[in-house]
Amino acid sequence: MTISDISPAEALVRAMFRSWETLDPDPILAFFTDDILFENIPMSPIRGVTEFRTLLTRVGKDTSNHAYEVRNIGVVGDLVFAERIDRYQIGAHPIALPVLGVLKVEGGKISQWRDYFDRQMAGVHLHDKHPDDAPA
Repeated sequence: MTISDISPAEALVRAMFRSWETLDPDPILAFFTDDILFENIPMSPIRGVTEFRTLLTRVGKDTSNHAYEVRNIGVVGDLVFAERIDRYQIGAHPIALPVLGVLKVEGGKISQWRDYFDRQMAGVHLHDKHPDDAPA
């Protein structure tokens, strides 16, 4: 496969995954629509760019050394299916979490992102709560 064989939706999703390596919210959020729906199944959904920024900020405080290793990726219509290994670190503990993501691309941006994974394998529950559930 050459780079010209990659659909615009696949290229967008691959670039978005690479952007997570720095956990800088602005470059990451540039890939998403303002009304992004992000779901780490079975946790509470994140709706909109403001809530998503809150999540990114919290993840940036709790974790480090992010990398997404895309194993397989496919595009059907406006959906991108990405099997990957999410690698990150919590304190001194490295995590390698198998994940399947389904992302919807509309108008050159990601409007929906659902991730499916085994919470037991994650070993931690960083995203158990919706940003609005945090104590005041």
